[in-house]
Amino acid sequence: MPGKDKAWTEEELDKTAEAVGYGAVNYADLKNNRTTNYTFSFDQMLNDKVAGSAEETSRLLLCEATAVVMRKCFHLLGITPVYKI
Repeated sequence: MPGKDKAWTEEELDKTAEAVGYGAVNYADLKNNRTTNYTFSFDQMLNDKVAGSAEETSRLLLCEATAVVMRKCFHLLGITPVYKI
C-alpha cells in the first residue's frame, strides 16, 4: 500500500512482508486437492481467475469465521491480537 513505508518501521514492514508471503504460499498449497499431485508453479499461484467466485467467497467467509474464533481464544488466554497489517 502506498505510504506504508513512511508510517511503519522497517521491522514492521519486514515482518508483515514475511507473514503475507508465507501465508500466500501456504494458502496456494492448501487450496489444492489433497488427492492430486502438486507441482509448484508461480503462474498458478499468481493466477487470479478464481477471484470473486462463489468458492472464493466461501473461503473468505471461512477465514473471517476463523479470525473471530481466534480473537476469542486470544482473549481467553490473555493475548492481545494484532490487527495492523
